[in-house]
Amino acid sequence: MKNVKIISALLFTVIANLNVIAQVDVIELETGTTLEPFKRAQLNDSIVGQIFMLIKERDNKLRLFDEFLKEQSEAEVIVFRDEKYEPIHIQNNFRKKLSKIISIEEFGKIFQSQLEYRITRITEEKLEEADERYFLNGSQRDSLERLIYDNTVSEVITREYYGHDEDLAWNNYLLEKLESEDKLCNLVNKFGLLCTLNSKTDTLIAKAKKAGIDNNRISKILAAIQKRNRDFEIRLKNWRQDDSKHPVYFYDEGAGEHAIRMTLRKKLKEILSFEEFSILFLEQMENRIERDSEQELLRLTDGGYFTKHQLVSLRDIVNKKNQEKILTEEYFKYDYDTYQQKLRSVEYRYEKKLRALFNRFIDENKGRTKG
Repeated sequence: MKNVKIISALLFTVIANLNVIAQVDVIELETGTTLEPFKRAQLNDSIVGQIFMLIKERDNKLRLFDEFLKEQSEAEVIVFRDEKYEPIHIQNNFRKKLSKIISIEEFGKIFQSQLEYRITRITEEKLEEADERYFLNGSQRDSLERLIYDNTVSEVITREYYGHDEDLAWNNYLLEKLESEDKLCNLVNKFGLLCTLNSKTDTLIAKAKKAGIDNNRISKILAAIQKRNRDFEIRLKNWRQDDSKHPVYFYDEGAGEHAIRMTLRKKLKEILSFEEFSILFLEQMENRIERDSEQELLRLTDGGYFTKHQLVSLRDIVNKKNQEKILTEEYFKYDYDTYQQKLRSVEYRYEKKLRALFNRFIDENKGRTKG
């Protein structure tokens, strides 16, 4: 009796599997979609059957949409279209359901062949940029090309797998891209070269070399910037996930953008001296220094009489004060107490200089009038 039950159960399983295979074969004929890509992913028949049912459902919705649009166009002067009932939304809904059935690895095995032209094009573009930045021998270039191709596959597959949600797709793509850049930099560094990823890092490296900063410290700066970029994207991804779960979301400021920026500042302080920091980043602060200096100069000279030479001397010391003040703030900004203490020290030194300068002007201007 026990054996009969076992045989019955086995027969039931075989028949069920045959039904799934037959169903898949029918849907394959109806949709015109081949089974080959799904075989490459080594999906079981049940999963393949679910995918083909999704394809059939999507195609049916697209057909109904076309019929509806044709009917409306023939019957109405103006067709008011429902933005939530468009082919793009039907496709995205299909892709969302698909992502719940198969993993990103399985998605890649199924659809990479369709994306190969795009992957190859992007790989060639990246390789061209790399050729402009690095002087590589034959074997180095071959290694770099293989890595760039593999990185591009991951980036493109990631973006398409999450393509049903624009924000999710972009966020995951950027994280994948940052990981690709890390791999590329590790390889380039093994070649004994500095890794640069764009025109901004090109400029930073050129300035750092001009300042006499060695390659080891430049690599540390670039790694710190890359970590900052990655932390930004991880924060954004976690925020979206947490915000979608809770009606009232209590945001953790300690893991926010400001905290990430300050972590980078602290790392730069550890790598660079104050003078080196100034050489690399002063240019970004010049407008602020000029604005603050002009405002202070107006306040200091309001209602007083100064010769042209005295104004030049005053402007010079005010500019120097605000330059050092702003650079000091930015260099130590990761620690509020420290930078406030440093700022007070700068203010005290320059107040003494300004007081001495004004005393000198008073002596020089005795007996003078505006006339």
